[in-house]
Amino acid sequence: MTANMEEEVRRHAKEVLDKASALASTQCITSLDERREGRAAEEVLKAVDRHRCDRSIIGSRGLSGVSRMIMISREAGQEVVLNAPMPVVVAK
Repeated sequence: MTANMEEEVRRHAKEVLDKASALASTQCITSLDERREGRAAEEVLKAVDRHRCDRSIIGSRGLSGVSRMIMISREAGQEVVLNAPMPVVVAK
């Protein structure tokens, strides 16, 4: 991946997280939004453990291009659901 592509992925990830945080706050939900690089399921599980989250909401939907690179895959979502120590909501 080129440096320009990596920057585009990071910029788009920030936009997605900002929108999700704004939506959560309208519903009086305290959110934790971290941008991490690595194996998606592993990073999510580390984050919920590190922050002692009492539940997790992950997005899973079919996207293309750059968006697909930043959204958690169906397989990673299943891994989080099966291994998380708390309830997980998978939002479409």
